[in-house]
Amino acid sequence: MIKSKFGPITNPKTGETKDIVVNALSKRSLRDILIGGGIIMVGITYLTISTFKNGAMAFEEAEYKTLEELDLFK
Repeated sequence: MIKSKFGPITNPKTGETKDIVVNALSKRSLRDILIGGGIIMVGITYLTISTFKNGAMAFEEAEYKTLEELDLFK
């Protein structure tokens, strides 16, 4: 169950004040779990692959630059 509490509303005639309270059931069906889990796995996989590619390219550029500065290319 999800419970959210929002700001108060006041009745100007009586001066009575009450908070807005929302109670909602959280839906946990197998379909929702599979869809949500699939989206998370796709996101993690994408970030991992792109980070690895960018890191490998940056390492290669740094290695080439270092070898060039040391005059190890002929």
